[in-house]
Amino acid sequence: MRAVAGTLPPFTSVAAEIDASNAVEILAVDPHGRVWQTEQSVANNNVFLGLAQLPDTSNTLMAELAVARHSDGRLELVGTDGAGVGVSGSMCSPVWT
Repeated sequence: MRAVAGTLPPFTSVAAEIDASNAVEILAVDPHGRVWQTEQSVANNNVFLGLAQLPDTSNTLMAELAVARHSDGRLELVGTDGAGVGVSGSMCSPVWT
């Protein structure tokens, strides 16, 4: 992941879920279809780590997204690209597959 500083892009879709350590993970899509992620540094506090762009290993740009937690704590990102085609990936923080 690549952390950013300065002005952030507007987001077109945002989702949040509790991860395996009970911290809030926030995912967002920018107008260019890139997915961004941040998370609480520790559960139940107001401090979030830096916003970072997730690596795009499939060259798939997202238009909308949602996230859900598996029983084993992994997060599943699901969404659609600009043409409405479904896209998904699992996250075992901070690596997506």
